[in-house]
Amino acid sequence: MKHHTRAALEKGPGRSSSDAIDLSDSEDKRDSSSPEVERFVESMLRMEKSKGDDTKGSKGSKRKDSGSKRRRRSSSKIKKPKLGDVDGPKEAEDDLLETEAELKEELERGLVPEAAVESSSEEEITIVEEKESSPRQLRRRRASSGSNNTPKKPKKVKIAEDVKSEKLSESSSSSDEEEADVKEEDAQVDETGFSSGTDPDVSYESEDVKPRANGSKARKTRHSLRSKAQEQSNPDDPIDVDKEISTSEESQDDIMEDPAVIEIASDSDNEGDEELKPVPHTTSDGPRSQIQLLSNFSHELLSSPTDPDINTDTVSIHELLGAEDLTETVQFNFNVDIDYFLTFLHPNFLKKRNKITFITGTPFLSSHPKQKEIKEKYDISEIIANLPNKFASHHTKMMVNFFAAGAVEIVILTANITQLDFNGLTQACWRSGKLYPGKTEGLTGKRFRLDLMRYLARYKQDVTNGLLKKLDHLDYSAVTVELVASAPGTFNIEDVPKGDVYGFGKLRQVLERNDLLLDSEEGTHNILAQVTSLAYPFKSAKGETASVFSHLLCPLFFKEWEKDLSPGAYAFEEHQANFDYQPHIVFPTVDDIRHSNFGYMTGSAIHFKYQDSATHKAQYEQNIKPYLRKWNHSERKTGRELTPPHVKYYAVDNADGWKSLKWVLIGSHNLSKQAWGAPKARSGGNLYDVSSYELSILIPEKEKPLVATYKRDTDKNAGKQPVRFPFSLPPTPYGAHDKPWSPSADCGSKKDRWGNLHHGGFSL
Repeated sequence: MKHHTRAALEKGPGRSSSDAIDLSDSEDKRDSSSPEVERFVESMLRMEKSKGDDTKGSKGSKRKDSGSKRRRRSSSKIKKPKLGDVDGPKEAEDDLLETEAELKEELERGLVPEAAVESSSEEEITIVEEKESSPRQLRRRRASSGSNNTPKKPKKVKIAEDVKSEKLSESSSSSDEEEADVKEEDAQVDETGFSSGTDPDVSYESEDVKPRANGSKARKTRHSLRSKAQEQSNPDDPIDVDKEISTSEESQDDIMEDPAVIEIASDSDNEGDEELKPVPHTTSDGPRSQIQLLSNFSHELLSSPTDPDINTDTVSIHELLGAEDLTETVQFNFNVDIDYFLTFLHPNFLKKRNKITFITGTPFLSSHPKQKEIKEKYDISEIIANLPNKFASHHTKMMVNFFAAGAVEIVILTANITQLDFNGLTQACWRSGKLYPGKTEGLTGKRFRLDLMRYLARYKQDVTNGLLKKLDHLDYSAVTVELVASAPGTFNIEDVPKGDVYGFGKLRQVLERNDLLLDSEEGTHNILAQVTSLAYPFKSAKGETASVFSHLLCPLFFKEWEKDLSPGAYAFEEHQANFDYQPHIVFPTVDDIRHSNFGYMTGSAIHFKYQDSATHKAQYEQNIKPYLRKWNHSERKTGRELTPPHVKYYAVDNADGWKSLKWVLIGSHNLSKQAWGAPKARSGGNLYDVSSYELSILIPEKEKPLVATYKRDTDKNAGKQPVRFPFSLPPTPYGAHDKPWSPSADCGSKKDRWGNLHHGGFSL
């Protein structure tokens, strides 16, 4: 039986059961957003703007229009963090000489492009070309409204339309990964006694929550009821939607009797052009966090007071893309809303037809219904990455922005370029700061440069080869983080010490060369993974499962690396006892999603199947359930508790109860074998396969203790190196009644803050 999410009380006109969208075992293809979700986001943002007209009798209706005009952010100077020299003097130089000698040897053997070996002469780079494989055929995306930067008079806008049935084209990468896993494991499942079969179809049905704005008659809405209830409640208490709605004498049918149209005033045809809002910044004599959160104003949808520090030290997407002196941008991503992206660029950038390049795994531009008009108006192109199979994905999220005077900034982030990602989910980024041509000094900067060049060479395409040449001769001396990349291929664990490896082998290499491997004699370490997708186990036998976090990553963090843990809970528990550590998996509960600013709709970006098959259930009970930790919507410590994650954090402490951290990694890597890789069968344990493109950065602890900070990028103690966290440490364990969020789960009668129910799946 299919379940549906309902955002209104009636089904839209002209709908049939055939309109449900089949997302069976392909969660991750939706990596956060779909046209349906985007329309919901738009309606939520519009509802915020129209509160005054909607709810004349409510507290929220008293807000006055500030009258500020929409404008684009002008160019602003971004100060580079003050970064100390983190390289060891003599040992680092010896290691560097040895590394460069090996690189020259690789060059002679043709294993790495010349650009990857620093030289005083500027030689041309020769890279072996590989014929590009045909991109996967996708369903065409729904036509978005055209971008128009010409200001217009305020007008009435209707946000209601008959929804046409279509397949979701933007599905998330981790569901893609799970579909691959299920099919690959079918034979094994039969052998191990699990019942084989495909997962049931899951879908959702959504009509936007649409209370009518009526100037002649003040009418009650869920928003107005919530406003009244919250005036008499503690704003820090979690929202109980059921309780709030039940306090009204009107029935739900009366509250939402006409879910047809919202009419609101709009001062722009450009739906994605967001009003710039001030973001406070802290000052400190000490270092700043190298991880920044992206600004998020979804809390303004609520009527209750919010913490004024919720966006302190955050960075807006306008700041990353909207500078007047931006001359070119290259966007690596998984999911792109092209129309929305264009709204962030400075008018002068578009007027000059400066170059825009998208590098993705799916053809967003060529499948766009207005591609001809877009190409005529803008200098825009896309490159489709070669993927080894239909279950692999291009999940990397990176911006390479070129500025006047030869400056370049590299931004590695966690967000897709969609409205839901920027408005409804917690996101983070690392910024290189402005890089200029010059010689790189210091081992860490040279390693970063080399790893980036090698990663770009993996695409084996003209555009990425050209980008590699542009980036090769920049000065990376100020970079103090390590690059941890995944790229499709088969790799040898024996190459980990010095070779060009990816996935979990690359993570091991980075930990080794920074002396970050754990010693069980140091005390009880905490090992944490916070992700937005928990995929299928990479191995199973006789009802026992081996998961990426428990059986692959945790063992490689130790000096004594046990590479082949037996599947099942016993082997993992024994490893914890022998090496003295406590695993943690931070993943949102059903209530974390339900109470979030956008409600159940944000759950379309977060994936975990734990009830769909015997193998899913076994993995959940054996390797995941005992270690689950909340995103924790009821706290008010980080400012992001009501904004569900799309960030991915990995961290290990110094066996001091989270007082300091040994290292922190953020980026695009979820817990899947496609992202990190998995041992290759019948290879003697030496070979492993990686399927997807991923990119993360790792911050190692150096001279100053690495500490988590909340609501700011600085620490009161200038002698510590802060790292911004959107969730608190130590993480809070699940309660007895908590369940992890799953899009396919039936949440029964529990309503989200907008009054919606969720009965499994997401479709129209």
